Amino acid sequence: MVEAYAFANGAPAVGATLDLHHAPAQYQRVYGEAGPRKHLGRYFFEATLANIQLPKRRYYTTNDPVMTPELLDHFFNQRTQTFAALDDRKKALLWSIYQTAEYRRVLPMLGAGEVPVGQALRRHQRHSIRCPGHLKLDGVHHGLEVIELSLGGFQARCPFDLQPGQQAEATVQLGQGEQSTVQVTVVRKVACESGHFYGLRLQEADPIWRRCVAALESGHTAADLDHA
Repeated sequence: MVEAYAFANGAPAVGATLDLHHAPAQYQRVYGEAGPRKHLGRYFFEATLANIQLPKRRYYTTNDPVMTPELLDHFFNQRTQTFAALDDRKKALLWSIYQTAEYRRVLPMLGAGEVPVGQALRRHQRHSIRCPGHLKLDGVHHGLEVIELSLGGFQARCPFDLQPGQQAEATVQLGQGEQSTVQVTVVRKVACESGHFYGLRLQEADPIWRRCVAALESGHTAADLDHA
């Protein structure tokens, strides 16, 4: 528990989590005997409401970009001094995230007044995404879920045990009608409770992959991605 949470004007706050994979069963156990109007499980998972419309996305992104240069400047330079209070590492990370020329005038300089050129923490900008795909390894197809991508590679969850150094053909459904097939090499393996995560490097991005990354890098809003 946080006794005074600054984001909520100093009110107390308690952290909570909800496992969405098990949520339907949990709601059924709690509200199984409740009527239709009091069954939260039916409300969240079954009811269709005209005023709730899921966004239509060209690519299978997990969030919609909303922070234009003007909004960043308003909230973090004008209304608050958040950018000015960051250390140089966080400033450099911001520059690695917002790389297009439109953002340069609102991003914070380093402590010595320098623009963090050549100090990028990542070679390629990374983008959060969630899309299905499969690896073709020794003639066998293995399903995977891509959770992050860049121009040079991607991170994915795969139930099959892969080893760094293995090479394969990856086919990834980046969006509606946007399927990319590329040659990849496994470069990193991380095991955790929710499964195995792998970092894969592209030998060369195909035009569909390049178009997707270009849209994600240049789009300021969700509408930009749709029309990129």
